[in-house]
Amino acid sequence: MEKYQILDQLSPGALGMNLVVEKTENKVKYVIKQVQCIDEHHANEALEELMPLLELQHAHISAYQELFIIWNSQETQKSQKESSLWKEKQRPLRAPSGGPECLPGQAPLREEMDISSLFLCLVMEYNDGSFQEVIEKKRETKTTIDSEWMQNMLGQVLDALDYLHHLDIIHRNLKPSNIALVSSSHCKLQDLSSNALMTDKAKWNIRAEEDPCQKSWMAPEALRFSFSQKSDVWSLGCIILDMASCSFTDRTEAMLLRKSLRTLPNGLRGILKTMGEKNVPRAQTLGSLLPLMLQINPSERITIRDVIRITFAGSSVRSSSIPLSLHQQAVPDFVTDMLLEGNVANIVEVMQNFSSRPEVQLKAMDRLLRMPEDQLESAAEALQQAGLLELILEHLRTFLTNRDMCINGLSLLRALLAAAVIVDKTPLERAPVLVAEVLAAYPTDVEMAEAGCAVFWLLSLLGCIKEHQFADAVTLLLRSIRLCQDRVRLVNNAYRGLASLAKASELAALQVAMPEEGSSGLGLIQDTYQLYRDDPEVVENICLLLAHLASYDDILPELQASGIQPLAREIKERFTSSLELVSYAEKVLLRLEAGPPPGAAEQSALP
Repeated sequence: MEKYQILDQLSPGALGMNLVVEKTENKVKYVIKQVQCIDEHHANEALEELMPLLELQHAHISAYQELFIIWNSQETQKSQKESSLWKEKQRPLRAPSGGPECLPGQAPLREEMDISSLFLCLVMEYNDGSFQEVIEKKRETKTTIDSEWMQNMLGQVLDALDYLHHLDIIHRNLKPSNIALVSSSHCKLQDLSSNALMTDKAKWNIRAEEDPCQKSWMAPEALRFSFSQKSDVWSLGCIILDMASCSFTDRTEAMLLRKSLRTLPNGLRGILKTMGEKNVPRAQTLGSLLPLMLQINPSERITIRDVIRITFAGSSVRSSSIPLSLHQQAVPDFVTDMLLEGNVANIVEVMQNFSSRPEVQLKAMDRLLRMPEDQLESAAEALQQAGLLELILEHLRTFLTNRDMCINGLSLLRALLAAAVIVDKTPLERAPVLVAEVLAAYPTDVEMAEAGCAVFWLLSLLGCIKEHQFADAVTLLLRSIRLCQDRVRLVNNAYRGLASLAKASELAALQVAMPEEGSSGLGLIQDTYQLYRDDPEVVENICLLLAHLASYDDILPELQASGIQPLAREIKERFTSSLELVSYAEKVLLRLEAGPPPGAAEQSALP
């Protein structure tokens, strides 16, 4: 204790005395909770149980700073770093600077402490406010707590409890005064307890008589010293109930209500009805949530994750199909991650429920894109039937300025188009225009161009690009190749798309062969070949495009004038082991050697 100066003594908590102190070396304020223990074994048992709490790292949990023991005529301190014991003469706890041993108007701090007493000291962060102050201020003015603020704070508390429960840690002492306000928009759980400290029956009975309110937040089974994660759920339910009803209940009424819920199965009915009549924000959701949290039998009580689902996704624990208004604030990351757990159908349902939430859509798309290819293929038809294609296209339109949304949207669209037989092509009618708009919005974005080229290729194969859209599609594909020829996937997708379009339409083939923007697509083909002359896949896609171009009489003069014939001959001689590639090269050579029919050259020269 010698490195701390005592500044104030707070109201005793359920477990012991709370002292506001200042650390001598840095003048930082802390709270030291002194918990009286039965004996040294009891103190060390509690200490061992609390030691892992020193390592907690979470934005909404106030971890203990230090733990040590004060005992009889000796002080014993167990360091969280060294776990070693040291002893020195005990001194009475005094106020700063050698002042009086008690503050004006207060009883002596420990002056009359029994010489056989032993205390475990828990050093915590100091914060001025808590949920308790917020509730009491609203209770005094008979006003409701702001719904958006409560939603935000509840999200932080749920995040913290989910983290603790995932580590198999129970808070055990959850109440409004133990949810500290770090700022007006940031809270932290504090004063986590241990099983050893909470199961001292004699101490509990004494404290219950001194202040019955201290135990009113506890679950029925916790009064019998049985603690579980479901006990935390009950306590949180009591906190939510108090926050929702503080505008029309006084402190005593609220305390008696909490106590009555432990024995009355339908004890919530009246208060929930009043909440609806008084238009308490989100009364309908609370009417679904609180009865599930405040079940007398812990086995029938929902989990923290169920609370998250109901609070942020829907009004039924079994279904998240009814989205709630989140007041235009971002859905917390941990909520999104939890909602997206499960199968593909669940992910699509979340996407539908939160269609206006880009942060949710991005995570959902990313989750789908990270699925194994075979799993996505097997689910592709179901995803179509669930309306995912329409949803993606709508996102490309709505979130055009959100680059990540566009990248993920195009990538997922490509995966769906490649993985399944498209039963209904109607939703894809607007796809070419939307993809073109995306590529136009990001003219120098190589990653976007790569994804867009893949989608154009697949749309062309599916016959989803209309003839009046061919010219624009060809222009975008050629532009994408010029943008970054050293990106092999982009090049392959673009040439496959050009080949598919050229096969479908002479207009598209002419668009490739005729000079555009100062250079011909045929010159670009030759440049690409020189860059990838040792890559059979790229060369095969180039040769496939040339074969489709050579099938049109009007284009043959352009192919001959551009030196495509020697290019095709070189390809045939270099890739003799690839029968398909050689076949494409031979088709080009046969057409070029035969030449155009009489009059075709003159006709092609006409304006």
